[in-house]
Amino acid sequence: MKKAIYILMIIMTFQISLRAQNEEVKKRNWIIPAYLNLQYAGGVGNYIIGAGYTLNKSQSLRFAFQYGFTPKYKSKKNLHITSLKFSYLPTDIKIYKNISAMPSISAGVSRIFADGPGTFTRLPSYYPEGYYSPNAFRFHLSLGANFKYRFTNPRNIKALEFYIETTTNDLYMKYYINYRKVHLTNIFTMALGINIMFK
Repeated sequence: MKKAIYILMIIMTFQISLRAQNEEVKKRNWIIPAYLNLQYAGGVGNYIIGAGYTLNKSQSLRFAFQYGFTPKYKSKKNLHITSLKFSYLPTDIKIYKNISAMPSISAGVSRIFADGPGTFTRLPSYYPEGYYSPNAFRFHLSLGANFKYRFTNPRNIKALEFYIETTTNDLYMKYYINYRKVHLTNIFTMALGINIMFK
């Protein structure tokens, strides 16, 4: 009887230890991104790299942190842009075997850091009140489509997603509302990108 109790205690201790290890792994793994994001253009820099996370099992809700860079030969000065992007992909439409298409809608916010003056979160005191609007933060809205290729026997990478999207921001929308010469086609820009989905 004592041996049985002793064995039972060992088994219970082992199970508790395994459960604790599994919980520790889950806690540790939340920081590992679900995908790596590479993007060209789209209002958050010319060259963008980011890390993304899926927020539900179907992967229809996503969150990404991005860093974008625009060199001064494309702008008046070097621009460094950090952004947060939330995306919703409502459906996954199978096109052929392991290829599918997913429409997407995204909303996000970006923070611009420029080399030199001219970018600010609050209007500097040397400007008259209302002379400029703060321009360091931008709010973005995007519509697009993702095309996913799923690997048949994945190892570390389970899928590749190529996407195209059109995006605008709060400043461009303000121009569209306030100025008749600005048309709807003037306030959107295109972005091309790829998501490398990890297993």
